[in-house]
Amino acid sequence: MLIEQDLKFPFKSSNDQAEYEALVAGMLLAKELGARSLLVKSDSLLLNQVVFMFSRIQILLRMLKPLLCLMLLCWFKLCSGVVYML
Repeated sequence: MLIEQDLKFPFKSSNDQAEYEALVAGMLLAKELGARSLLVKSDSLLLNQVVFMFSRIQILLRMLKPLLCLMLLCWFKLCSGVVYML
């Protein structure tokens, strides 16, 4: 599916800021439409850097999710046996 949208900003912006704002608006629109994946095509160096960093963060979070779940489970098990006294 291809969606094109015009954006008008109520402020003066540089080219980089406008590109970034357009990327964020597109990501929010995709989320509202229930997109499970998103392909961003751009010749902007700034947007390519942002998308690259976002993809790396996503990979890192996927790798950390099992560890974080295990840590939370252990924490809840420890807390369930603790009696708090005031």
